[in-house]
Amino acid sequence: MVLAKYKDLEALFELQSFDCKPWIIGKIPRHYKRLSCSWETAVRLAKLGASRMASAYGIRCFFTQSLIAGAILSDEYDEIVVCTSSQYGKSWLMGHVGLLRAYDGHKQYIAASSADKTQIIMSYTTASTQEASPEIKNALLMKPTELERLTTSVSKQKLAFANGGFIEPITLADAYQDNIAQNKAVGRGGDFFVDEASLVSEDTFAEMGRREFARIDGKKYLSVLISNPHRPGTFYDKLTDDDPPERTLIIWMDALTAVEEERFDKDTVFHSEFAKNKSTRRRYLLCVLDVDGGGMFDIPHTHPERIEEEDTQHFLGIDSAYKGKDHICVADIAVDRHGLRCEEIYVMQKTEWIEGVTSDDIISDIVRIDRNLHVANVCVDTGYGVWLNEGLIKRGVNSHGVNFSEAPTKARVRAGHYAAKNASNKRAEMHLDLQDLIENGRISFSEEAYHYIKGVLPYITCERTANGKIKIVDKAKVKAIIGKSPDELDAVLLGIQAAIQYLGEDIEPIT
Repeated sequence: MVLAKYKDLEALFELQSFDCKPWIIGKIPRHYKRLSCSWETAVRLAKLGASRMASAYGIRCFFTQSLIAGAILSDEYDEIVVCTSSQYGKSWLMGHVGLLRAYDGHKQYIAASSADKTQIIMSYTTASTQEASPEIKNALLMKPTELERLTTSVSKQKLAFANGGFIEPITLADAYQDNIAQNKAVGRGGDFFVDEASLVSEDTFAEMGRREFARIDGKKYLSVLISNPHRPGTFYDKLTDDDPPERTLIIWMDALTAVEEERFDKDTVFHSEFAKNKSTRRRYLLCVLDVDGGGMFDIPHTHPERIEEEDTQHFLGIDSAYKGKDHICVADIAVDRHGLRCEEIYVMQKTEWIEGVTSDDIISDIVRIDRNLHVANVCVDTGYGVWLNEGLIKRGVNSHGVNFSEAPTKARVRAGHYAAKNASNKRAEMHLDLQDLIENGRISFSEEAYHYIKGVLPYITCERTANGKIKIVDKAKVKAIIGKSPDELDAVLLGIQAAIQYLGEDIEPIT
């Protein structure tokens, strides 16, 4: 039985079509959101993948799994970008193909933003050694007893072959405040299989770019990026690139592709937990970016580069952390005849906290920004930043502490201001201020500043509580979706608050 209320899924399944071949499990699908190679090439690669998986492990795969395997093992591509419906079996596939490619003599790194995500694929890799043919087992630089123990534990060690090929789990360290220092991809040459690539930060992708120059023969190491479209960014940009490089393959399927392959049946998809929520339905079944996510913000206006006038007034918002646990974000909010703008977001990262030294360095850095811009007013998040607010005041900065969990501004509540009157706390009040500014076109962002928050805005949602007040989604839930805390957005909110404190409720262009 199909649930008629899921109109978007219904529209998708009206396209159903498939073919049947004996060398794969199920049938050959005809529906892909995108397949950047020709159909003849896809079938050829799928046959290659299917034959290698059968000879190495004695297993048959679904068509798209065979296609992915063949593309990876063919050496015809420098980069393969893969998006599949959830629970399709891509981590299982990567584990098996990774071991097989290492057996072929390639240096492999299984990578993800955190160690637990990395271990998902690596656990399949170690398990695949038990299914592998005798030729593959005998080529491993590991005794049979060691290999057996390895499959019964969560291993962090690499699997190496006599010909120099290996597969090793590493973390890309997006969970750390200093992704360059902790990123295990830095300085390593080899192929990268990146799981949940949509959650990997832009900076980390940039660091991984060195693989393009690591080989002395002029060729590039292979990059395989696998994910659902959780958020905007590098992965989604590659997935939707209108003109991908010649040696890049894009394989973009969805739940219909999996049903055509007979990986799932239609009822399973419609009755899954993923289908019940619009955001998960889009990301995991339709395999598209949840561009609205039920979010409270429209897409704001942007301007290409920083604007500076003689009469520009600047305001700073600072989202701080206790003893450098996270990075510190500073947003520059400007007001002049062009109106209200977010011109720049500074991200300060301190890898090591030295008592009495690091805090002074941070304060000095912010004071320099304050002096260079002749800042009129500063607002600091004092949830963890009391030390920072007090230090700035001692250095002569016009700084004020704001606690996100405190009550809305009393004076604004008495005046009947919408944001304050309807907000459950100060955090909600500031989000509603930004919502109003964006909806009415009264704020713009430089493209550089917007880069920091574009992946956050779609996932900021709000709801009415039992007492009628508006509550903003918990930061922890946002972090779970986008893979990081929305600190840059918090800095923007504080910068706008600094401007409101100084200029009054209706921030108008300065003429």
